[in-house]
Amino acid sequence: MSSIWQKYARGQKIIAMGIMPYRPRGLTFSYDFAKKVNVRKVVEKIAENGCNSLGIVIRDTDGFLTYESDVTIPVPISVKNYRKILSVNSQNHKILFKAPIIDAKTQFEEKSIPNPSGRDLLGEFLDESKAQDLQFVGSFTLFADDYVGDLRKDWLLRSRMGWSGRVWNAQDGVYNHFICPNYEGYRNYLRNLFKELFRKYPRLDGVGFDYVRFCGPQGVKEFIQSDLYCYCDQCVKLFKEKYSIDPQTIIPHGKYWKRWLDWRESVIVDLAAELHRIVISDRPDRLTGAFVFQYPPALQYMIAQNWKKLSPYLDMMIPMTYHSFGTSANPILKAIILFLYKIFLLQKHGIKQSVVFPIVQATEAKPVDLYHALRVLGSGMTPVSIFKYSDMTRNHWKVLKKYAQKFIPK
Repeated sequence: MSSIWQKYARGQKIIAMGIMPYRPRGLTFSYDFAKKVNVRKVVEKIAENGCNSLGIVIRDTDGFLTYESDVTIPVPISVKNYRKILSVNSQNHKILFKAPIIDAKTQFEEKSIPNPSGRDLLGEFLDESKAQDLQFVGSFTLFADDYVGDLRKDWLLRSRMGWSGRVWNAQDGVYNHFICPNYEGYRNYLRNLFKELFRKYPRLDGVGFDYVRFCGPQGVKEFIQSDLYCYCDQCVKLFKEKYSIDPQTIIPHGKYWKRWLDWRESVIVDLAAELHRIVISDRPDRLTGAFVFQYPPALQYMIAQNWKKLSPYLDMMIPMTYHSFGTSANPILKAIILFLYKIFLLQKHGIKQSVVFPIVQATEAKPVDLYHALRVLGSGMTPVSIFKYSDMTRNHWKVLKKYAQKFIPK
């Protein structure tokens, strides 16, 4: 158990702040921010306003990292687009591409400048967090990976209707590339990244797995047809080997439907459990968690993200409540909605081993909205995280400090 979790067990409130050093304000990269940011002042401000935990985005859906990696991805030489990204060497008729750090140009440009900030921001934030006695954790995206998805289209998810895992994200206005977790090459890539991460940064206190799921329904058609992912050759092969049934012949909600859904969930749980073991292999006190959709339990099957089954292997379940409660015209109505959400949805997931750690969004939220969300989602001793640092105004900081002073000793 980590020191911060020991404090939580003894009755100390956990209040975390999230930061995206290369995307301080949404999807747009800001190398200027990364080059100039005074890490010490940022961390001091977070600590002074009542936070005792800092979370940083280590790897996002584009596949980029906030540190320099030596882990490689094997790509068949026959792939036409291999020249788009700088190769490091060739081996066994394959090109090996390094896992990418944030790039100075568009991610698929042929010419790029590795690590344009010239800094190890992950290491700097880690050092300053420890100097301020803050817990330091990172978020790490698993199965949404634009970089790998562009290089290895054969690893993308496939739906029953033949739609690929390259799907339109209407909320952010971009395409996401969802990788099938059953491809051993990608699983091995993730294993190596996690081993490298904690070898390079052993003081990192933990990690939250983001996109630890299959792709969800993309539009009305899939809701109606119950067309789920994944029916790629690898998934079909593995399911047939285990049950002697071709999943493509299973009728939705028919005889073998539940077996198919349970198997999909087991794929996600097994890999999460394996990565959890890697994370704690040299430090049993490290935390692991999962960023989870706030789907009602009855709809979890769509993305195969079963909180209850994941819970035995993870310390934290982190509902992405910021998508729902970032803003509201009526604070009173918002408080009621938040209360109902917490009582009737989160608790119905049956989590016992993991601590629910909701996120409150500062983006576009008025300070009064932020305060209401903190009071309800983070009521009592429930840990709470604010996302994200760059969206905090002076008044946001005031309400955060007001909220934190009720729980954290001066």
